[in-house]
Amino acid sequence: MMKSLCYLIYLMPVVLAENICEKRSSIVYQDYTADEWVESQESTWGNTEKCVLFYTSNRQNRDLQRVLPSEVENITGVSSFNISLKTIFLIHGWKSVYNSTYNLMLGNAYLDVRDVNIIYIDWDKWANIFYPISVYLLSRVGEYIGQFINEISATFNYSLENIELVGHSLGAHICGYVGGATNSAISSITGLDPAKPGFSKYHPESRLSPDDAQYVQVIHTAGLMVGSSYTVGDADYIPNGGCTQPGCCLLKPICDHDRSYLYFIESLRSDQFIAKKCESYDDYLAGQYKNDPQIIMGGAAVNRTLFGKYCLKTNSTSPFSLGDIGL
Repeated sequence: MMKSLCYLIYLMPVVLAENICEKRSSIVYQDYTADEWVESQESTWGNTEKCVLFYTSNRQNRDLQRVLPSEVENITGVSSFNISLKTIFLIHGWKSVYNSTYNLMLGNAYLDVRDVNIIYIDWDKWANIFYPISVYLLSRVGEYIGQFINEISATFNYSLENIELVGHSLGAHICGYVGGATNSAISSITGLDPAKPGFSKYHPESRLSPDDAQYVQVIHTAGLMVGSSYTVGDADYIPNGGCTQPGCCLLKPICDHDRSYLYFIESLRSDQFIAKKCESYDDYLAGQYKNDPQIIMGGAAVNRTLFGKYCLKTNSTSPFSLGDIGL
């Protein structure tokens, strides 16, 4: 993990300089352009059907069961998927896997507090390669997931209002592409520290944005290096300023990056991440908003009435929420 992190830090000056999704022809990997490299892999493991897999679980059966997009009509027979429940898709980030500790913690936390279907997206093969190529492939991943969702909707008359997406890092931007493939009709997207390298504030079509779902909420925790430092949702939460997190070493930004996971997981079982609407974290610390209304970051049910930027403080260790003490 540390080796991968060092590589990302080394890569950052390159990818920060441009929006990868707008400059695909300039990406070179193993003497190929991005398009040529992807085409060269099609016969081995480059095919989307081989590289984007779906696993479902719910309260009745928490064991992960693979489902095939080509057999959507049989999904209720071959898995525990229940069309009477809402469905939450969990999408991991770069150098991660669908059954990582944090992703499984998130899925199980949801099942502890809500009776829903959980679908884990496995795009491991494309998430564990050269970072710019992973970024380049995000649109393929998102569009494929969107097709799967549209098939479920058409086959079972399943409303897209029943669909929620949660994505970490690059997974947050995949959620944006899923939104595009579903005409932004899905209920909500929760972005957990959307990745910064390779994305531009000025190209919302190539990253997560408020237009990708009926409602988009985002938690920013590593804006200093690996996470997005600008607002990308309807509601953007800025714990501890959103750049670094207490208890994390400056030389290990992956700790800050992963805090978005841990804060959100804790929030599913707690209503103590108390925040206030703010223009800047410095003003928040100065007490400028002390008389303003309190709101709750995260939570098991998405609060779609909140818009703007929200600031809060957290503890340096679990439990991270501070309740009124943090105000």
